Amino acid sequence: MKRSEFDALLFANARRRGATTLENIQVIDAAFGAAGERASVTARDATGATLQFRPRYVLDASGRDTFLAGRLRVKDMNKYNNTAAVYAHFRGVTRRDGELEGYISIHLAEDGWFWLIPLQDGLMSIGFVGNQSAWKGRPKGNGGTPEEMLLARIAGSPTVAARAAGAEMVSEVFSTGNYSYRARQGYGDGYLMIGDAFGFVDPMFSTGVLMAMTAGELGAEAAHAWLDNPARGQVLASRTNQEMGRAMDRIGWLIYRINDPVMRSLFMAPRNTLWMRDGIINMLAGNLHGDLRAVVPILSFKAMFHTLSALHRWGFGPAMPEALPATAPMALAAE
Repeated sequence: MKRSEFDALLFANARRRGATTLENIQVIDAAFGAAGERASVTARDATGATLQFRPRYVLDASGRDTFLAGRLRVKDMNKYNNTAAVYAHFRGVTRRDGELEGYISIHLAEDGWFWLIPLQDGLMSIGFVGNQSAWKGRPKGNGGTPEEMLLARIAGSPTVAARAAGAEMVSEVFSTGNYSYRARQGYGDGYLMIGDAFGFVDPMFSTGVLMAMTAGELGAEAAHAWLDNPARGQVLASRTNQEMGRAMDRIGWLIYRINDPVMRSLFMAPRNTLWMRDGIINMLAGNLHGDLRAVVPILSFKAMFHTLSALHRWGFGPAMPEALPATAPMALAAE
């Protein structure tokens, strides 16, 4: 399902359940006064008319627009994951067989990774996320447009090119940079940032919607508490930011090391020693709270990774299948 259609379903469901919903309205400013005062939110409708609201509490769910984080200047880019992406929709891309037809596929490259996301009506979203080396020396003019770059990256990956053979691009090519960020302070007197408005981590493991929904539940609980007891609401708002920050850190630890040959070797040949495979799947499938059953296998996996990395640097330990020469082309499919 396209994200815009999913968002529309959620919006319509909120309306059915009694929420007052306004469409074609753009919030253009928000001001917060002294403690206990209502916020002043200014918006503009489709005709250009200015609207004024005085809410008791503001939940910023503006997504990657990061409305409040940008205005309050608390948005920090993640220097450990300075990536950019190009993506588009295609028709005619080969899908996986049987019950795996709707599964997302991840294809690894030397300097980044591809996503292949099946959509309705025979469409497939193909995107490439690359680190700084992927875009270094990007040509200007011919060969340097987002479309040309995406097509060149697809052609350079044997596994992605095989699935996209004969496919037709049916959308414009989108690009975005500085993928990962987080607000230093995502809450305050009378407001809370939730979902991507608070922070965003590289979507390699497709955790974005799950984290947004989790933040939405926590944010709703904080807002509900605030209306009756602002002090209690502030505590829950702080908890929301802390829990989401820790979840982003746990997932980010894997993503920041995805180009490491040891990490890739472990991912491409998984074993369930000490329940490590189960722990990784458990976390990526939605256990963002880090309970003991999930933490112990993850800690075991980290210990294994650091031990093998040290041995690999010193020239000992088992061979790392993904430790290919820098000049060798690499494209692997992790499906």
